[in-house]
Amino acid sequence: MNFSASNDYCGDGRFAQHSVIMQHIDKLELRPGEAVLDVGCGTGEETKSMAGKVKSVTGIDASEEMVTVAVKTNSASNVAYSQWDARAVGDNPDWRERFDKAVCFFVLHWIPEETQALRSISACLKPGGQALIIISFGNHDDSFFLPRATSFLKSHEKWGAFVQDYKSSLHLWDLSVQETQKVFKACGWAEAKCEVRRHELVLSEIQLKSSNDYCGDGRFVQHSVIMQHIDKLELRPGDTVLDVGCGTGEETKSMAGKVKSVTGIDASEEMVTVAVKTNSAPNVAYSQWDARAVGDNPDWRERFDKAVCFFVLHWIPEETQALRSISACLKPGGQALIIISFGNHDSFFLPRATSFLKSHEKWGAFVQDYKSSLHLWDLSVQETQKVLKACGWAEAKCEVRRHELVLSEIQLKLFLKTCLGEIPLIPAEDYLQDL
Repeated sequence: MNFSASNDYCGDGRFAQHSVIMQHIDKLELRPGEAVLDVGCGTGEETKSMAGKVKSVTGIDASEEMVTVAVKTNSASNVAYSQWDARAVGDNPDWRERFDKAVCFFVLHWIPEETQALRSISACLKPGGQALIIISFGNHDDSFFLPRATSFLKSHEKWGAFVQDYKSSLHLWDLSVQETQKVFKACGWAEAKCEVRRHELVLSEIQLKSSNDYCGDGRFVQHSVIMQHIDKLELRPGDTVLDVGCGTGEETKSMAGKVKSVTGIDASEEMVTVAVKTNSAPNVAYSQWDARAVGDNPDWRERFDKAVCFFVLHWIPEETQALRSISACLKPGGQALIIISFGNHDSFFLPRATSFLKSHEKWGAFVQDYKSSLHLWDLSVQETQKVLKACGWAEAKCEVRRHELVLSEIQLKLFLKTCLGEIPLIPAEDYLQDL
């Protein structure tokens, strides 16, 4: 498949980066009155996610295409995007000493003049300003997989002739912590705290089992929406949190750095296995459990300060039973953030996709008796509030939001594959191509 860079980057291409970023972003304490600079913002997912915590965020990227996608998909009233080179951002007189905080995630290893970029970012910070910079570390011989991948291709019988003259623009950071601190200070940083972390991620190919599809593009859609709303639930250091339908645990682990403990439950044994393997933490526990029965566990009744349930209830026919069960797990005065797909079967694309397949000349015979287990929530705000109160919730604040996302072909295919996973007998790549 041929995709443009920005659309590939939106899905699996940036999943590895995003997973690492989420493990470290809370090291930079963002405050409501602050102005933040995001250097190398890409398509703006982290840019927009920070916007809910601060006064304003300015995202800059050298790629016009990235900025265009960011403006289209991750705009907000307090977010501004601009095409700008990281090495020259400090030359903009409007940005010198303007920002309280800056972030630069997985950008500097693409810039040969990284010290010039470091000076430029430093120049944009107010006196006493802080930055969080994440860069790929290693050497080209044996510690990083991209140089090894290039070496493999050059020696490959089939591909070698095409890449013999290829030179990667990747500049891995291979200085020690002490040497890095010296470089930062030479670039105008008053203080530099540096650490080296090894991260291991489970990444999928396009055709894998559902939990692995879900880890990449299949969950990108959900994650993008979650990040726009998660700050509506104020998490505090002493809170115990229940994540109902935790999936592979990305959000579960991201919340763990803000609270006392998080318990993630999911009905899928496979999801829980992946979560334990890839998103464990000392204060995170995972368990296989049905959302409808979580309140039946005596150890969990009235135990949690907060609960989250993201894109789960529309897969449960007895959603009111699940709502009662989640409510039973909260302490008196506890709060929850629940996100569910809303609409009717005419307006939502998954039922339309199913209808298309049933009427398709090639695939119709395979899916005539197919019934989706998707139960879209189609009650009004007022009706939803009544249902929640009937399920034991003292107060319910509800809203309907429309989200538009730019998806690449691979993203759309894997998202559809996870949602239409009950159609196992058709070659997925073939019917997804027709969709």
